[in-house]
Amino acid sequence: MHDSPLVSVIIPNYNRCDDLHNCLDSIINSDYSNIEIIVVDNNSTDNSKHMIDVYVHDYKNVKALYLEENLMAAGGRNAGIGISSGDYLLFVDSDNIIDTKMISNLVVAMENNQEIGLIGPVMYYYRDKSKCWFAGNTINTFTSKTRYYTDEKYLEKLRIEQNGNTDHIPNCMMVRKSVQEKIGLFDETYYIMYEEADFAKRISKLGYQVKVNADAITYHNIQLPSEINNPMRKLGCDNPVRTYHFSKNRNIYISKYASLFGKITYFCFFRFIYAGLYISYALIHKRPDIAKAWLRGVFYHV
Repeated sequence: MHDSPLVSVIIPNYNRCDDLHNCLDSIINSDYSNIEIIVVDNNSTDNSKHMIDVYVHDYKNVKALYLEENLMAAGGRNAGIGISSGDYLLFVDSDNIIDTKMISNLVVAMENNQEIGLIGPVMYYYRDKSKCWFAGNTINTFTSKTRYYTDEKYLEKLRIEQNGNTDHIPNCMMVRKSVQEKIGLFDETYYIMYEEADFAKRISKLGYQVKVNADAITYHNIQLPSEINNPMRKLGCDNPVRTYHFSKNRNIYISKYASLFGKITYFCFFRFIYAGLYISYALIHKRPDIAKAWLRGVFYHV
């Protein structure tokens, strides 16, 4: 693919040295060669910096950017955008091992349909490659609930369509640089969670399509649901910081993108239903710190 468009692969990292090593190897071994790899380290305290330096030394197309503080995924991606040169930007979380043909298939899908602004792969668990983690989703702007599509029936439908609709793409996504320049950077107000949903929503509001490509695959190296023993982790609320932002970011997203009726429904009703459920669950499992963090987020001023 000598005349193929340049893809800037942007990988934010924080204390995931082993994961990052596997991620970088999978990208370097991709069948798509016209890439620059930008690793943005969020001030890791493990051996990440040394390992990244080795890749920078060994591969001419690998660049490193070392931040002085942890700006999380959104801030790390934004920093990477600032030094990118590609026609396409591919954001890959460091706990991914991508399929050899993933980048090629995403580029082909983009090149064949100029109306696509953002596209991502189907995502499977690395620990069980037959189990789907993500093949599309929807966000209900009345309740704020996000639904992930992972069942085989949905996957069969996606394979027929090739490019399926989705409200947003977490974890691994490709955007046209020209589209990113129109909508701007990731909104760092979210800090963690919903920043990807906000990014995709701004793209779709410009009239571009947000799609999942059936032929592109990545493997997400995270725990299987059956391996998670922490009951709060199953809800995405295993620490107070994550819980606070999870709670507050619903308010931000709904206030920006829901209809007037949706805002009334959420802020007057569902916001407090979810608060009651999460806080009760936290207290049952003797986590008053989680309950307090969720309550703080509920009343975040939008």
